[in-house]
Amino acid sequence: MKNLFISEWQKLWRRKVTWILFITTVLNLIYFIKSSIKNNIGIKPDNIKYISALNFPSSLLKNQIVSIFDIMVIIFIVMAVTNEYRTGQLRMVMTRNICFDEIFKAKYLVIVSTMFLFLTVNFLLSTFLGYLALPHENVKFPYCLRTFTISESISYNIKYYIVTCIVLAAFISVIMCISVISKTAIEAVTLSLIFMFISVMLPELSLIFTSKGSSIYEILNSSCLTRIQYLGIDHLLSKSQKGIGIMITSIAFHGIVFYLIGLSSFNDRDYYI
Repeated sequence: MKNLFISEWQKLWRRKVTWILFITTVLNLIYFIKSSIKNNIGIKPDNIKYISALNFPSSLLKNQIVSIFDIMVIIFIVMAVTNEYRTGQLRMVMTRNICFDEIFKAKYLVIVSTMFLFLTVNFLLSTFLGYLALPHENVKFPYCLRTFTISESISYNIKYYIVTCIVLAAFISVIMCISVISKTAIEAVTLSLIFMFISVMLPELSLIFTSKGSSIYEILNSSCLTRIQYLGIDHLLSKSQKGIGIMITSIAFHGIVFYLIGLSSFNDRDYYI
């Protein structure tokens, strides 16, 4: 298992696209710093939209989570799963008397580890560059009534990145499942984007039949995975208990159930013929 993990890790990082995506996150960080400086003009520090060095890491990640990191996950998994067994690369690995379970687990762990690395670098760079380029005023975080000190802000940002990594792990399970059952890379990408779209828009579409304050809307709003990424993490870290149980259940459901479905499909030897 260890050798298989190392092999998959090296295979991923030998691809140019991995380094291109890594550089993209750094360039986006620099762009977001410039954008934050411009947006702060005319906004007081007690405004929730104000970005200082203290809330910059979590604000940056909230801006990146769907637009960059989710797309990265889709690209990495489609390359590692769908593309490999459709081009015959995966069949070569399977001829070496390696358990199907281990191949799937290794690929999953490599993607999770890669995204963890990306998040860690993103956090360290955003904390350092944000401290250099942005003001240091105490600021408010979403759904929090008071301003946070430096130590409280660092703690909040760390928690934000940890929760984001957990939600990303669940998202990886979903995309792994989709990629395994897809016949082509285009199909895998299309179905993954459809999942993201439904996960974002389903609560809004439900308004055709119900109202915004209804229990149906609140359940959908708290259970759709991509929506949790963009809006729910702030709720999870606030003192508000609204919808937290549903969010945690949804994250666990997506992470465990889709992982097991993907693993089961991957173990189907007839699927590779």
